[in-house]
Parts: sequence; structure tokens; C-alpha cells
Amino acid sequence: MRLLPLLTTLISISLICMLCVKPLSALETNEISVSLYWESQPLYQGDIATVRIALKSSSAEQLLIYYIGIHFDWMPEDGFYGYDLSDDPVLIQSSGSYIFDPISIQIPINASLGEHSYFVGIEGRQGSTTAFSWDSPTSTVQIRHFSEKYYSIMMSQVEHELNESIHTKYESAEARSLVQQAQSEFAKAQPLALEGKWQEALPHLYNASDLLEQASEIERLNAEQKASQQTFLLYGIIITVVVLVAVAVTVVVLRRRRRRLASETAQPSETDAEPSAEQS
Repeated sequence: MRLLPLLTTLISISLICMLCVKPLSALETNEISVSLYWESQPLYQGDIATVRIALKSSSAEQLLIYYIGIHFDWMPEDGFYGYDLSDDPVLIQSSGSYIFDPISIQIPINASLGEHSYFVGIEGRQGSTTAFSWDSPTSTVQIRHFSEKYYSIMMSQVEHELNESIHTKYESAEARSLVQQAQSEFAKAQPLALEGKWQEALPHLYNASDLLEQASEIERLNAEQKASQQTFLLYGIIITVVVLVAVAVTVVVLRRRRRRLASETAQPSETDAEPSAEQS
């Protein structure tokens, strides 16, 4: 009989504890869904990637979100990229949705190539009392070699420069020769890229870009030289015309002077001849 009061006391204490302790539960899998929207893809080693998390609730009760973040397999077990919202929780109404502010993610420069797993972790409150912790199903993201990123950038740049050079139709033979060399370097890079040898392909693109820059500079200097020659020729023509006009004007003036002098010389002779005739 002595056990009965003891059991009663233990049961009472257990009930009090159950009422006082706030329950922590996991939401049903189908009560929350998340989608990730990457600012740009693919992702490369060393990138600082930006992503938004869109949350959709199918819970019959409202949710208050205190913490949200993304965990990647290259991080420590308790590591997350995300937000501590405990000072200003996000309220999501029943069956509502919300898009969180962008999250910046530093991808390690030494991250292994290929697929990496990640999941979204959320902590909050469901309804007025039920605290919850929820993890999304695991998804994967592809990480590529950082050299592939630089190759893609250089490939687009050199391809654009080549097209411009070809359509420009350089007049300089030296410039045209450099463009042909650039085309050859560009062609060498492509099969290496197909084999995934980005670091071997990049130097060919750098060479092609340098050759095209040289060709453009030579063509520019050639055009300037031609323009200078044309300017000198124009000045020569102008000077020649001015000299010819000056000579012509001088000749005309001299002829007029000679005629005037001749006329003035002839008039006194006629005057002198008249008195001689009268005396005779």
C-alpha cells in the first residue's frame, strides 16, 4: 500500500512536466515544400553563388519561421548558409508561401568536381505552441572546375573578336596573317575543351585574343598612315593649284603692264610727227 502514494506522486510529476515542456516536433513531409532559385548556373569551384528559397506551406495552421538555411556536404555537420530570424520571425499563413531574401554561398575552391548534396533546414513554430524542426529531402547540385568558367568567358570573347575581324576585311596583309593565326589557335582550343582539358585549352584562347589585338593595332596604324598620305596629297594638290593660280595671275598682270607701256610709248611718237608735216 505504501507504493500507491509514491506512484501517484510520480504520475502527477510526469503530467506536470508534460504540460510545462513545449513540444518539439517535425512537420509532416508534405506540410512544407521548398524550391531553390539560383541566380546563375552552372556553379564553379570558388564561386560566390546566390540563391533564393521559396517556401510553400500546406499546414492548416500558421507558421512562424525563426531559422532557415542550407547545408552542403562540404560543410561541418552543424554548418548552414542562411538567416537567424528569431528577432523578426517570418509569418506564413495557413497554406501560404514566402520567398526569402537571397543567400550568398561560398563554394570552396577545392570542392571536389561533380555532384554535391544539400538540404534546407527550418526551425519555427506551428500554430501558437508547437515548435518544430524540419529538414527538406536531400537534393544535389553540380560543381564544375573553375577553369571551365574562365574558358567559357574567353571562348565567347574570342569568338566575338574573330567574327568582327573577319567582317572588317583588313587591308593590311600583316593584319590578315595575324587573324589567320588567331583562327588556328582558336581551333586548337576546342578539341581540348571537349576532353575537359580546360587548363590546356585556355592558353590557346589567350594567344588568339593577343593575335587579334595585334592585328587590330596594325590595321589601325596602316589606316592612319594612309590617311596621312592622303592628307599630304591633298595639301600638295592645293599648293599646286595655288601656285598655278598665282602664276596665271602674274602672267596676266605682266601682259597688261606691257600693253599699257607699249600704248604709252606709241602716243608721243604720233604727236611729234604732226609738227614735222606742217613745216614741210
